[in-house]
Amino acid sequence: MKNTIIIGIILFIFPFYLVSQNKQIVWEYITPSNNGHTINLKKIERIVFYDDNSFESLTSDPGYAGGKGKYEVDNSIITCIYSDEIEKNKGYVEIINPDIDKTEFRIIVSNLKGENLPGTNVFLKSSQNELIEKITTNFDGVAIIPNKKFNKIIVEFIGYKSLEATISETYNTDLKFILGECCPELVIAKGSIQQFKIIKIDKKSLNLKQLNFKKVLFKN
Repeated sequence: MKNTIIIGIILFIFPFYLVSQNKQIVWEYITPSNNGHTINLKKIERIVFYDDNSFESLTSDPGYAGGKGKYEVDNSIITCIYSDEIEKNKGYVEIINPDIDKTEFRIIVSNLKGENLPGTNVFLKSSQNELIEKITTNFDGVAIIPNKKFNKIIVEFIGYKSLEATISETYNTDLKFILGECCPELVIAKGSIQQFKIIKIDKKSLNLKQLNFKKVLFKN
């Protein structure tokens, strides 16, 4: 009877806990990362549970698997069933400070969190995709555009998706490139099941224990 009451409380509290956390729960845990020789390296796994019974699984280690799908809660066990899809963070380009009298223009690069990305590679190319010049951003994530003719700007930074912008000959503005992080190279395949046991749940915290994967399949 006691276990039945505890399970009932968990099933009752979980939806309300989601609402109290702005309709999503973010839970992080650390797992070993095998580099081919040892497994003493660590990578952070993150799983986000939403109030519509969907979830997203992400990793801090590029090249490892992530994915999303639907989950259900039963007998204090959260079962995540993957749909083999993954959400990609999309970057974008902003036009700032247009000025017809300006003689010096800048490329400003940051991530979606607003953090500057110093050392970003900026490639200036012709309409035939020929490289005109390569420059890099400074400590503030800023690169000064040289006085040369080019038609295309490609911005690249390790761990982020590259962005490209085509400009006209009347180009007279600073451009801000906001980069989104790359998704994992591997995606957890459809039908794979991951389970978590709810150890503790209350209005302020959630503690889970990862159980084994079932049908662990990945796709590129």
